[in-house]
Amino acid sequence: MSEAPVSRPEFSPAARHVPPTAEPHRHLGYLDSMRALAALYVVANHALLQVHWSYVQQHSPVESFFLNLLSYGPAAVAVFIVLSGFCLTLPVIRHGGVLRDGARAFFLRRAWRILPPYYVSIALSLVLIWLFIGEKTGTHWDTSLPVTAKGVVTHLLLVQDFFHESATINHVLWSVAVEWRIYFIFPLLLIWWRKFKPSVITALMVGISCAAAFASEFAFGSPLHFHYFGLFTLGIFACGIAYSREDYYVRWQNLPWNGIVLVLTVSMLAANLIPWYHGGLIPLTIRDVFVGLWASSFLVLTSRQPLAWHHRFLSFKPLVFVGTFAYSIYLIHAPLLQLFWQYAFQPLVPHPTHMLLALLLSIPLIVAASYLFYLLFERPFLRGRHKPASSTTAL
Repeated sequence: MSEAPVSRPEFSPAARHVPPTAEPHRHLGYLDSMRALAALYVVANHALLQVHWSYVQQHSPVESFFLNLLSYGPAAVAVFIVLSGFCLTLPVIRHGGVLRDGARAFFLRRAWRILPPYYVSIALSLVLIWLFIGEKTGTHWDTSLPVTAKGVVTHLLLVQDFFHESATINHVLWSVAVEWRIYFIFPLLLIWWRKFKPSVITALMVGISCAAAFASEFAFGSPLHFHYFGLFTLGIFACGIAYSREDYYVRWQNLPWNGIVLVLTVSMLAANLIPWYHGGLIPLTIRDVFVGLWASSFLVLTSRQPLAWHHRFLSFKPLVFVGTFAYSIYLIHAPLLQLFWQYAFQPLVPHPTHMLLALLLSIPLIVAASYLFYLLFERPFLRGRHKPASSTTAL
């Protein structure tokens, strides 16, 4: 669907405008579906990590294939971060390249949207630890234990990763803290977008953020995931290419995105498979950059080809529906997996492969519980609950 040209520039001055392929104010179901797939993959990856594989001396080829297929949880988080930059830029494009009501209102909206469910998930995790899952059992959940006063305070302040408490209480919550910090550079990035070339800002952000990640790993023993700032910027840039009418983006919109996505798909798979075969030659930070480049390019391709098979697949309504509460799935799945493992399956399912299958089959129950959590603790804080959430939801 095309629109008539408008006279107001979006990110920087332009002489003429090119109509976008689709309207950015429409509900973009493919974004919800991508969020759903990323969240479900994270759950499957953590199900894999829950299982004691030390008892298995040798895997069959089929087992090895599926085990490796589920081994790339960090890649899904990288996709989340790119999606966040893309989604938060949609309303900026809609409002002429500026934040509606300014930076302060943006921060308040983000806090209202992200923090209440986050804090409830902390409380829920603490209650479950106190009552049911507070003892170490040799599973991946052990990284969340023990709970300390330092861990609780740093989680409440969203600085747990700076104090080596990233995994405590609920081992997935570290990424919420990282994304919360990323929000604070978003208004600044929009200012730079209007003053300089977005492609230059994007390249600089990716390079500087990766350098900061490596430097922090050397200095503090942890990368602190600074490279996510660069991945977030890739999402912003991708949204501009996909939906901006600005003249600057014409040459980017006319690039052969099918070929670009194909090349980046091969590159991403190679970057992630090489460590599997050769003992970790490529750092996780660099692998995440390959994922970010692929995800941002795929978003451009899908946005500008609404009739393509991948766009139709990602418009599948059940998948879109799950994506609307993917944040809740992400927040509470880890303690639920431990509950299923400890009380439902561990006494009855001794074989590791059968345990993994049992945990994977429990994912629909986790999704159902997450939807209830969403209804109670996430949806009440959605801005404009009568509107689709895909244009403003980050996680």
